[in-house]
Amino acid sequence: RALPKGCEPVDGDGGVVARAEVDLPLGGLLGYAVAMGRAVPDALFSVLEAQVIAKPPADDAPSDGVITETNPWALVDARRLADAERVFAAGNGLDAAGRDRCRLLLSAADSAEVALGCRIARVTNWKSIVVNLRPLLRHDHPAVRRDAVAAIGALAGPSMAAAVRPLLEDPDAEVKAAAKEAFARLGG
Repeated sequence: RALPKGCEPVDGDGGVVARAEVDLPLGGLLGYAVAMGRAVPDALFSVLEAQVIAKPPADDAPSDGVITETNPWALVDARRLADAERVFAAGNGLDAAGRDRCRLLLSAADSAEVALGCRIARVTNWKSIVVNLRPLLRHDHPAVRRDAVAAIGALAGPSMAAAVRPLLEDPDAEVKAAAKEAFARLGG
């Protein structure tokens, strides 16, 4: 269970206890090896075949599948927003300072940061922020509306169904789909 995603245990193969086939950049491969090392202490690792391709990640794309940074706010500061969301989703809750930072994200000028704030609220199960998400349902950027309605659907109760209803007719297909799912969750 402690093995990283994509790593399979192996029985009776010449002393090999786990094997993985991964397609990662060099930094990701090293991070993956670290994750395997944490799962199987004192193990000997070998790379059977490697082809290294260097390419910079997109601003909001997950880095490489393995994240070695445990402080999600450091990832936010580095503009690794998708990786930050994954670290939050892995069980990193919000303390008082984290809730303050998330509130700042929700009021940021950058729509990617506002959308991230919505996703952080959802994955950390921060139910009391729902009232602050409601105005974001009218945001100019579709990604913000989509992530706000998804968070409301996950965190709110039936009383928020009326606020979600107008997004069922949103011109953006992703927003409309998220609204439909949220509306159903809210009992609408």
